[in-house]
Amino acid sequence: MIISFLLTLILAITLMLGNLLNRAGSIRGFTKITQDKIEALYKGEEKLLYYMAGIDNPEITVTEIGPWKKFSTKIKDYGSLEVLGGAPMDSISRKEKKAIRDRFKSNLNYTILMSKGISTKSGNRRIFGPLKDMNLAVEGGDLYIDVKGYSKVCHFKTEGSITLKGDAHWDTLRIYSKGQVKLSGNLNINWLEIYSDDQVVIKGNGFISGAVIANNTIEVEKTVHSKFPIALLNLNGELKCPKEISKKLLLPAVGGSQKKLVDFNWRFL
Repeated sequence: MIISFLLTLILAITLMLGNLLNRAGSIRGFTKITQDKIEALYKGEEKLLYYMAGIDNPEITVTEIGPWKKFSTKIKDYGSLEVLGGAPMDSISRKEKKAIRDRFKSNLNYTILMSKGISTKSGNRRIFGPLKDMNLAVEGGDLYIDVKGYSKVCHFKTEGSITLKGDAHWDTLRIYSKGQVKLSGNLNINWLEIYSDDQVVIKGNGFISGAVIANNTIEVEKTVHSKFPIALLNLNGELKCPKEISKKLLLPAVGGSQKKLVDFNWRFL
């Protein structure tokens, strides 16, 4: 009884689909569009992977996103396909690490100093209260920040140390410091870029995603969580981070050898 019913149902569905496929502009047209789109995506993916392997292609655009490289290509009639490239930790020499640090440091410094409406202050500075978008450079002093709330983007640069604490959420947070950088509290950061000539300490129970590069020790407390991608790189001292983060670590690509890059974080736009 059940088998007869299933066979009848399958026959009915088959006849219905066959009828639809014979109609112009129905499922057949949709199926062809989908097939063409998949084929275009495969070709785009192939171009990007070949380029990352060292085969040049003028159709590929390369930009730098934090410490990584972003490779993108247009998909005719369908948008564009992009992927980030990074290098495994064990494939990078100390010389390449220095190149990565120097390039990241230079790019971050430029991004902060060229940010719209940046304010320059002298001496030690303190910021309290509700969080808001801000771009601040401090000369000849330290910066202490204790805030709550949400910000789309904040940029901070200081010749001294930076201490940032509170209960806050950023879409983007960039920090450049010649001194020590300390983050603590419930800080949730969708995209984080930190450079320190000294050391970086991150504590609390928030989450981070992005890159932290320092000359000396980087310490991330075990209560801090991360979202992919995440990169931690220090040239001296220790690298202390929980396994939950160390499993996700992907070294920056900027400054390193392109032939060693691996693809991650594919996006179709």
